[in-house]
Amino acid sequence: MICSVLLALLAAPPGAWSSGCAVQPYSWSDDALSCRIAPAGLVRLEGWRAGLSGRLDGSGETPGLSLGVAGFRAGRVVLGAGAGWSEAGGADTLDLGLAAAATLRGDPIGFMEGVFGPSISVGSSLAWTRTGEGEGCLSASIGLQFSIFPTIAVGADCSGLRLAGDRLVERILGYGVTCVYDRSFRAHLSVRDGRPAVGGELAVTDRLTVRTGSDGSLWVAGLAVPVGDLEFAYSVSLSGSGAVHRAGLEFSPGGSR
Repeated sequence: MICSVLLALLAAPPGAWSSGCAVQPYSWSDDALSCRIAPAGLVRLEGWRAGLSGRLDGSGETPGLSLGVAGFRAGRVVLGAGAGWSEAGGADTLDLGLAAAATLRGDPIGFMEGVFGPSISVGSSLAWTRTGEGEGCLSASIGLQFSIFPTIAVGADCSGLRLAGDRLVERILGYGVTCVYDRSFRAHLSVRDGRPAVGGELAVTDRLTVRTGSDGSLWVAGLAVPVGDLEFAYSVSLSGSGAVHRAGLEFSPGGSR
């Protein structure tokens, strides 16, 4: 059994990578920021990564910033850390998080690269959140991901399990399915708190990946461009209330994405 234990960013504005598909990454999280939503996917990190992502809506009234580092390996143990900040309604929200993930069987990295499965991984997380001058709240999440021979992955996560603090936390159940058609195209479906969304990502070339998706009320499009050890990602979400822009930069020594 291959086991990986990671600390990572959990509760902050979604990164530009996962938001480009409009689909929650319950079955396909594979970067330092999207893995905070689905910690079971942390086992897919092949090397350490540092990610930074910012969010800004068209009016400039709800900015947000996410920072995460994950993938430091010491034998079979992998470590990371992260933090996030956002502002809405004049109140600042600060998020800090830790997570753990383990591969129970199989090779989740090989699966997502188009190699036959199956594989099973589980993950859990702890998140501390504070809004304004209020008391902080400690919550947890639990989740799993598994691949079904040959190229279908399924994932689920339950977050908002309050452990301490007076602040109310919304409990959210989410699940998703990913189909890997080949090394260039992946299609996704997710359901978050009863709301479905569909999306996909296509590697046009080795230097350009495009993403798009919708949940019925908004449409999202994004792209990712790797340059050496860096990868730049951008996405825009369009809805009746306006546009939300996200931009991110991830550093992967040796191009370990």
